[in-house]
Amino acid sequence: MEGDQAKGFWRIGEEAYKLGKEDPRRVAHAFKVGLALGALGLLHYHGVFFQASGVDGLLSITTVLSLFEYTVGATLAKGLNRLFATCLGVALGFGMHHSAALTEKYSVVIALSVTFIVTIATYCRFFPKVKDMFDECFSAFMASFTVIMVSWNPDDTTLKGECLRVIAIWVAGIVAILICIFVFPTWAGEDLHVGTADNIDRLARYLEAFGDVYFQESHDDDIEALKDYKSVLEYKGKENSLVNYAQWEPRHKKFRCCHPWDQYLVIGSATRECAYKIKDLNSYLVADVQTPMELRMKIRDLCTSISSECGLALKEVAGELRTMKSSVYSEIHIADAKAAAETLKDVMDTEFWPHGEFRDASPAVMVATHLIEIVACTTKILDSVEVLSTQAKFEKPDPALTAVVDL
Repeated sequence: MEGDQAKGFWRIGEEAYKLGKEDPRRVAHAFKVGLALGALGLLHYHGVFFQASGVDGLLSITTVLSLFEYTVGATLAKGLNRLFATCLGVALGFGMHHSAALTEKYSVVIALSVTFIVTIATYCRFFPKVKDMFDECFSAFMASFTVIMVSWNPDDTTLKGECLRVIAIWVAGIVAILICIFVFPTWAGEDLHVGTADNIDRLARYLEAFGDVYFQESHDDDIEALKDYKSVLEYKGKENSLVNYAQWEPRHKKFRCCHPWDQYLVIGSATRECAYKIKDLNSYLVADVQTPMELRMKIRDLCTSISSECGLALKEVAGELRTMKSSVYSEIHIADAKAAAETLKDVMDTEFWPHGEFRDASPAVMVATHLIEIVACTTKILDSVEVLSTQAKFEKPDPALTAVVDL
């Protein structure tokens, strides 16, 4: 029995180590939350602003735990909204208590007030737009309002208690926000920028490898290595949230205050469009019916050229994003891909179709068609990144290199 427990603890330790190794920022985030609560503990202990006991301490602790998010942008976006909602709940609670004090049925008025306000607030959360944008704000509002209502001392008719509670909330929120920004910060904008470049790079790796894999007699062992593109199709939800959070963040690293974050949605849309084309293309690698190799060989060079040049163009674009420095080589590669695509169209119209073998040739024709469409998608990605580079003022390439390329 003890041996099983030891193995269980060992597995937990291995899992914890794996999580930290995959992303060391997780360790930093855990430390920051602990540091924020530790800082509040010192303020409580020394009686700065508020006392450690009672509702003041409870509100400050729950405020930190509710608004401390993984990225700076998420903390600012959710934190400022929650602080406002919490203060609104405290203020409303104060008003309701003083109104109840004017009546003889104090406890009844308090119970009815909590029931009525919480019922209305909970029902409002069913509205789709409210749920998407302010769901957590309503939760913070109801929690702070209810805590104030049930912890009130009817004999206390001063504002001291309420002021201390508001101070406790704001101090806790400011401590959390400052620690999130200045202690091992995790920027939503940087995650969005790097994630966009990684997605483009995944498409580039697939396209660079596709031509060689498709024109082999057997490629079962290589298909598994080409599945990395699928993660691009699942990135939309994360991308939208990162864009929203990035807009709250102050200037950091190479990202200015007015960085065009919305342009990443355009790049992401073009990237996913290309990923869907690749998904269709990939289906012909695993199809039961394949075009005979002798027919495929007629278009091998052109298809391989298109796939490779599009991959190289996307690889250059991913590098542009990572370094925030414009490159001229992506234009060269996409121009070569377009030229190969035009030649492939001519071949498909004149030379490829064998008499009476339409069914055999059909899969290869569809592969060629999808590759031609991918050229257009790649061009769209390049154009959207070019817009970003202009708006974000990426570093321009060496003029001498540009002149040589133009020649």
